[in-house]
Amino acid sequence: PSRPVHYEGDYAGAYTDVYSRMYSTLEELDSIGGTLTMPVHEVGPAAGARQRAKPFFLCEYGHAMGNGPGSLADYEEVIERHPRIHGGFIWEWRDHGLRARTPGGREYFAYGGDFGEPFHDGSFVMDGLVLSDSTPSPALAELAAVWAPVRTGGSRAMSWSSRGRRHSADT
Repeated sequence: PSRPVHYEGDYAGAYTDVYSRMYSTLEELDSIGGTLTMPVHEVGPAAGARQRAKPFFLCEYGHAMGNGPGSLADYEEVIERHPRIHGGFIWEWRDHGLRARTPGGREYFAYGGDFGEPFHDGSFVMDGLVLSDSTPSPALAELAAVWAPVRTGGSRAMSWSSRGRRHSADT
């Protein structure tokens, strides 16, 4: 193939170019990044060695539903600590409400049963960092701060430092 292949369900790594997990705990992520001997998805030694030799990323983390996502700064700290870990994808970017109107003409965003369907996902489609009308959620501001390309810091000695975290990003 002309592009890297990813499939989170390929636990043995027989068909993929990267190793990934969904919603790894911080402890598990730290272990994946820091050791080449940890067990991998209950696979045998050969498959485990194959997965440990690949770059790793979180195919989903930081579920943004409700009061989420949580622990973003903690995840970023672990990701930065281990060169093998290439980051991850937040679930989910945008709410999936569809613009609709009440019989009285009031506009709202319909979802999960609002169309009379008997089977639906309820509010589980309203879990984005951006609301259905493109309004950023407070969680998006937190994520932007955590992922900021430049870090600054100070000390009690009245000095400060800055560090660029993205070698190819403009500032």
